[in-house]
Amino acid sequence: MGWKTSQPASYSRTARYTEEDEPLPRPSAREFANKVAVQTISTHADLFQVPQVIRVDRLESLLRRHPNQPFVRSVLQGLREGFWPFMNTRHDEGYPLTHDDAFVTPASDRERDFISGQRDVEVQKSRFSATFGPDLLPGMYSTPVIAVPKPHSDDLRLVSHQSYGEFAQNTMVDGAQAKGPRLDTMQQFVPALLAFRRKHPSAKLVMWKSDVAEAFRLLPMHPLAQIKQVVTSNRNVDWCATFGNRGSPRLWASVMGLVIWVALFVKLLPDIFCYVDDSFGWELESNLLYYEPYEKYMPSKQVQLLLLWDFLGIPHKEKKQVHGTSLTVIGFHIDPNAMTITLPADSKAELEQWLQDFINTPSRRRTLREFLILAGWLNWAFNMYVLLRPALSNVYDKISGFTRMHAGVTINNAVKADLHWCLEHLQRSNGTLLLQALDWDPHEEAHATMYCDASLAGMGFWVPERLLGFYSPVPSEPPTDTIFFFEALCVASALRWYCTNILANTDASTRFRLAIFTDNQNTVNVFNTLRAKPAYNPILRTAVDDLIKYNVDLRVLHVAGDDNSVADAISRNNPLDAKRYAPGLVIRPFQPPQEPLGAASS
Repeated sequence: MGWKTSQPASYSRTARYTEEDEPLPRPSAREFANKVAVQTISTHADLFQVPQVIRVDRLESLLRRHPNQPFVRSVLQGLREGFWPFMNTRHDEGYPLTHDDAFVTPASDRERDFISGQRDVEVQKSRFSATFGPDLLPGMYSTPVIAVPKPHSDDLRLVSHQSYGEFAQNTMVDGAQAKGPRLDTMQQFVPALLAFRRKHPSAKLVMWKSDVAEAFRLLPMHPLAQIKQVVTSNRNVDWCATFGNRGSPRLWASVMGLVIWVALFVKLLPDIFCYVDDSFGWELESNLLYYEPYEKYMPSKQVQLLLLWDFLGIPHKEKKQVHGTSLTVIGFHIDPNAMTITLPADSKAELEQWLQDFINTPSRRRTLREFLILAGWLNWAFNMYVLLRPALSNVYDKISGFTRMHAGVTINNAVKADLHWCLEHLQRSNGTLLLQALDWDPHEEAHATMYCDASLAGMGFWVPERLLGFYSPVPSEPPTDTIFFFEALCVASALRWYCTNILANTDASTRFRLAIFTDNQNTVNVFNTLRAKPAYNPILRTAVDDLIKYNVDLRVLHVAGDDNSVADAISRNNPLDAKRYAPGLVIRPFQPPQEPLGAASS
């Protein structure tokens, strides 16, 4: 992640341009902008420093056995020389050489005083340059600085608004490179906890969570990036990664990912998870260690992680190092002994209200930024509401191709329908996930097993333990006529038959486990991820409706075509072959669910 991989610019602290350096013909606007920036940095070296908080040499010594050494070297280079946040500062003709977007009036005296005080703190901590000015120097871009409330807190956070204005710094960031740090969420945590519980079913556990202080601010930026993030409460150059830059999350994930790797594979601390600046996990209730700096006993893994942070120079504050028999982590309340995850009532109500406001906006338009906030919020909620992932299919399709954060995007009927569907399920949910309901073997513990197949002529499924098979011709006017659509619709049809014919009169409080096999890998992938393109998404929504209504846990698995001969014969309307493969088989007609074909659900 070092700057040289993204910005092959010539820079050194003693560099000076002379007439002999001038290329012929006259340099382009990009070359000229870069030359001016280098000259400003060279002649005002006191304003551009690369602070080092993390002890890079110590981190390097712990990473010698890391399997991806080019990546390690890149991150270490960034820590030593300053990171490059995936920006293209050799920008096109449309960008001015120097730009001042700094003058945003604080909304209140409290915010003004906070910004002013925080500026002094940043200078004292060697993360801002000394004040200069009043004018910007050539090549500088100045950023609005605002104070925003921290989540679930009355405290304020200083944010550089690098998405503000036509020439915002974030418009220079390559979104494809900056996106995608994969953070540990409940989707990683839950399977690990379930695996632990299988081995230790009666163990008494505590949850723990440790927070890095001022995480992004531990990352130095390269001087050619610093010159683009001057802040103005007076004039100061910001030397570190900011909360408002699109590249900062991935840079931080790169550094913290290596630290967690050390914890797991060098310090041998199992089952440690990380979400941005929060590391978390569980520990045996009896397994405590004394942590001298805080003068108290804490869970052993938590203490050992803090000792690693201390060795590497990663700061933390006592009040953010917490543990208990249950704990709120990334917004979810986890009880590792009751094996439940709960979305707090206030968070659930806030999410529902935000969805309603988004859907009912009078203009029927929202900015790309608002769409992305919605997607981020729902993806967070899907840590617990896994089945509701189809709600984002049309959202992602609608914003595809948009790049400017303030571009208006129409909320079409398909987007509204998906979001209404999600909202209705959220409102009916009690907000608690029972983890042990997720832990079962579809080969050994399913209450029923079914096999599905489809051809361009028909769809067929059968239930081996009942010697029952079902056939339907493919719909005459499907939304798409690909074999994949019919394969997925066949699985949804099998689920609907099982729910309405077997479970309709059973105890609704009992969870049923259903395993469905298909020889179409795309269908397996779609049902396992619950993500599909809009044409196929109604099939997933229909299946989820049935799973929730009838309290079913579904696993869709792949079977080789040679082992799926009965369903294959049924789908081709070849009952003689089907009965030859399964003597005694009875085949009946079925009608697929009509919702995926355009009919309203009942």
